[in-house]
Amino acid sequence: MTQTSCLRLVKRTASRGDGGWLDVWELDIGGTDVEGLDPSILDAEESRRAALYSRAADRLAYESSHLALRHLLGSYLGVAPEGVAYRREPCPCCSLNHGRPVVDATPVPFHFSLSRSGSAALIAVAPVPVGVDIEVLPSNTAVEEVSTLLHPAERAEVVSAPPSMRVEVFARIWTQKEAYRKGLGTGVTDGLAHDYLGAEGTVSRPQGWTIANVPVARGYVGAVAVQDRERRRRRVVRSSWQGLFRETTNRPSIGLRRR
Repeated sequence: MTQTSCLRLVKRTASRGDGGWLDVWELDIGGTDVEGLDPSILDAEESRRAALYSRAADRLAYESSHLALRHLLGSYLGVAPEGVAYRREPCPCCSLNHGRPVVDATPVPFHFSLSRSGSAALIAVAPVPVGVDIEVLPSNTAVEEVSTLLHPAERAEVVSAPPSMRVEVFARIWTQKEAYRKGLGTGVTDGLAHDYLGAEGTVSRPQGWTIANVPVARGYVGAVAVQDRERRRRRVVRSSWQGLFRETTNRPSIGLRRR
């Protein structure tokens, strides 16, 4: 991927207190310059998954987001994008190696999460387990059909919301649930009704995690979930895709500054 790519990366940071950090990047992949992409940076598994997409636009979106992820993680760790090696942690449900993806052999605790929907993507990076999700706002029909799969209290919140707010209420619950389950490393395959991710501030929400909305582009909704092992440091940096290369080239890697 070159600096002339049409990709735009915006760095937004959610935080609280001092001592820890959480970076959430929003990526616009809608105007990607095909000539600026270098898929050879992807590993064999990423290339295999990209080839499964029959539509060129879907394949391009997958490659764009995963190339951006490699450039970003490489800048944190001080390695080339192609030098970022992934592995899967054991699944908390069955102990097989298809749980949360992590970077192999990092010098410090380091976790990430990637989500993509439509022409947008979110990437979260933190020193503790983290999950992120972004979704295109669903249709009213989709809300009616999928709401039945939620926790009973969540279904009640969706149904009781004013009609004009129902899609937004559902989307907030859905993305927070996805982000939390990705942070756990389980996904939502074992059911959506197990955990309550409804109104913030209730004692029945998952303990040991901070789960919050992420401000994203119009027409989308986003959320991040981060494990509460340490507090998050507050800072906000906005950058164009070209600015990303300048910033990540000039700053020390995470492996150097956090030893």
